[in-house]
Order: sequence, then C-alpha cells, then structure tokens
Amino acid sequence: MGMDDRSALIEALRFSYESEYCRSGAPDWAFQGVAPAIPYIGERFLESPIKALIYASAENLASDTGHLEGLRTQDVRQQMVRSYGLKPRANQDQNVHIEPINNGALLKVARHILSYHPSDEALLKHSSKFFLEQVAVANPGKFSIDPSKHKQKVNLDYARDWKKFKDQIAYVQADLEHLTPHWLILPATIHRSLVRAGLKSALERIPTIVSIQQVQQRAIVRKHGNRVPKDDTIELPGGYGDWKAPHYSNTYIRWMIENAGRFAMQEKGRITL
Repeated sequence: MGMDDRSALIEALRFSYESEYCRSGAPDWAFQGVAPAIPYIGERFLESPIKALIYASAENLASDTGHLEGLRTQDVRQQMVRSYGLKPRANQDQNVHIEPINNGALLKVARHILSYHPSDEALLKHSSKFFLEQVAVANPGKFSIDPSKHKQKVNLDYARDWKKFKDQIAYVQADLEHLTPHWLILPATIHRSLVRAGLKSALERIPTIVSIQQVQQRAIVRKHGNRVPKDDTIELPGGYGDWKAPHYSNTYIRWMIENAGRFAMQEKGRITL
C-alpha cells in the first residue's frame, strides 16, 4: 500500500462526509456554513503494524472566530480537509487543528498506550511527527456548538451529551468503516456517548478499544494531581527523544506506568485507563 491507497481513502471519506452533509446539513445547535473535517490520515497509516485511530473530543470554533470566518469562505470540499492544516508541519508542529494533537499531549499519551503492543519497535522510536504519520487522528464531535443559540453559558465540549453525537452518527460510522482501525483510543465519556447514540455494534467490531481520560490539564490534574514537574521527563522503552508535550500528559503517563498491571487485568480488547 502506498500514497495512491491513502489518497483513495481520503477521497472515499470525503465523499461519505460530503454526501451526508449535503443531505442533512449542520445540526441546529452548531455553527452553520461549516462542513465537518475528515480525519487526518498519516502517510504511513495503512502500513502501520497497529493501525490506530485516535479520537480527541469536539472541534471548538467558538474560541477561534478568525478560523471560523476563514472556513466559511471555502467550499465544502476544502472545509472537509481542514484537519490537514494550512501549512506544512515542521519542527514538531503537528498542525492538524486538533489542540491536544497540536500541543503533543494526546499524541504522547497515545504513543505510551501503544508501547504496550508487541509491534515493530520502529513505530515508537521516532519523533512525534513520524508517529503522527503512522496513525489517524480526528475529533468524534464533528461540529462546534454555536454559543449564540444557547441562553446560558454552555460547555462547548459536549462529551457527555449523547444526543449531539446522535446527530453526527453517520460521520463517525464513516470513520470506522473506511479506516477499519485495529485500535481505537478515545475519552471514556465519549465512548459511552457513542454507544448510547447507536454505535454499539460498530464499536464492538474494533479489536481493541482503549478508553482514557480526556487529555486536558483540568481533567488530569483533578484526578491525578500535579505530581510531575514541568521539566520532568519519563523514559519509556525507546525513549521520547525530542518530543514536546504539556507536563500534564507526563502526569497521566506516570500514573499509567505505576498501574501497568491494569492493562493485563482488563478484558481482552477493552481497556479503561
């Protein structure tokens, strides 16, 4: 498999997204005039011994009005590949418009989780940029809440609101059907929401699902404390080299290392961290 296969996969995903968007449009609670972004598919995803899909949370365009207005000037097909970034990635810049991927936190946590898999060690020994090119990343929440449509302040990250995911089920279904991941790493709250929204059978076909905490500072510090100084590093088999990520991702990884037995104790294929 090579670049042509990846290009065909991108086009197939974009066609599925475009068909659904042209039929249903954006949900009434979301910003209008902005189509959902397809996943970023790494250049070596199809060759990876693990074939992992990493889900973050939901896009939040309310915090970036400039980006929002810029997207509205593009046609639907351009909007759907915005996760590829507006400039080439360089110097560890994972510019895929998914914050916990861009800042390295979720990418580093996922890399640690996958280090427990007996795969080709080359997957784990290279830079964060190299690792990104061997996985697929996306937001399972494909649309952003439009705050102007709510009478009171709302949590723009709707991980627990399964009804909003039900409005987007066709897009997540397309991700799973086209990417056919061997591993799915996603927040536990979103996993539960997707099951409740009607994706239980589709999720059960994935060999290994790892449900994690949402990788953001407030969530991790609240549960695990702030035990890892900002300048602390955690060496794993293969090391991280020059990986850059917020210190709270190290806090979470240290907790995983201290509780490594949890991996062995879990029912095969379903891991909760």
